[in-house]
This record gives sequence, C-alpha cells and structure tokens, in this order.
Amino acid sequence: MKKLLSLILATIAALSLASCAELSEVGGTPTGTNPGTTSGTTDDAPGTYTVTARYDYGMHRPGLATMLYDSSTLFFALPEGFDPPVAGDEFTVTYTGQLLIQETYPSTVVITGGEIIGVTAVPAVIQAVRYNVKDKSLTLLEPDGTDMVIGGAIDFPDYYITDGEGHFAELAELTEDTVLYGSIAYTDRMYNGGAVTFSGLYAVNPRGE
Repeated sequence: MKKLLSLILATIAALSLASCAELSEVGGTPTGTNPGTTSGTTDDAPGTYTVTARYDYGMHRPGLATMLYDSSTLFFALPEGFDPPVAGDEFTVTYTGQLLIQETYPSTVVITGGEIIGVTAVPAVIQAVRYNVKDKSLTLLEPDGTDMVIGGAIDFPDYYITDGEGHFAELAELTEDTVLYGSIAYTDRMYNGGAVTFSGLYAVNPRGE
C-alpha cells in the first residue's frame, strides 16, 4: 500500500510540474522554442517580434496539419488578406510591455504589462512545382509550364496540404508526377541560381490565384 501511495504521489507531482510550464522572456532563444527575430522594449519604444507561419503535421492534432507561428499558437489578430495564412508568411508583431513564451508544445506567447499595437505581414512567394515520383524530387515550373533551371538544391516537406480543412498526405503516396504549389518565405526566396527552401506544399494554390 505504501509503495502504491508513493507511486500515486510521484505521478501527481510530475503532472503538476508538466502543467506549470516555465515562462521565458524573449530576448534570446528559450529552450525548446524558435522565437524568430525579436527586440525588447524600453520606456520609449515598443518591441517587435517576428515569426514565420509553419505547419505541424499531426503532432498537435493527430491526422491534421496545424499552423503554428514558429512553434507557438496564434497570439495576434491576422492582418487582412492573411486569414487563412500560408506556410512561409512572415509576421512582425509590435507590442508594449514584456513578451514571454510558455515552454510547452505548441508554445504560448504571453504579453504582460502591455499590449499588441500592430501586426505587419510579408506574404510567402507561391511557386508552381512538379513532384517527380521516380526520383522523389521537385521541379520548379515557369509560368508557361516548362521546367525552371536552378543551380541549387531544393528542400521541401514530406507532406502536402490537400484541402482547406487541414488534411495532408505524404508525397510518397503519389503514384504519378503531380503539379503542386509550393510556398517560400520571402526571406528564403532565391531565384538567382541558389537553393530553394519550401515552407509548405499544396494541392491547390493557397492564394487562390
């Protein structure tokens, strides 16, 4: 009985510690988070905090893709034209007070002693691509559908978004070459012969163009 009671108390203590996630002040890179580019506040000037929209594929919500902002849940109002957001969209939040990150997964951003006073956004670049089943690669496509020649490597997720409800599928499940739409964060764009990093892949153009 004593061993059982000790086990129960130890379990309760562990759960209590897990639920009381530490709040870390943004200014460096808190453990387990990727807070993007930040600057602190002073009495005279507000701070800024920049994050990039990124997908969690099934870890947060089994079977569904969840949009996170670096590793955090949404903590600001999306600007007009960015709801829903696209992977690779970059948001700069201007705030007063102190910005903290609760170190959970997904993490939570908390602003104390102030408020969000503005959000600006830079849209991801949308690029048509072809997934090549034989060699499991991507080929960028010109506006007329011909292949684009680039000089660097192409980095891309293992999954693509299939609809607007958050469903996704593995590229490896495709059985024939397929045209998709990739999104590239503006700060990751290339188009000068360099490497390409896709933040997300979509079955249809996520901007509806």
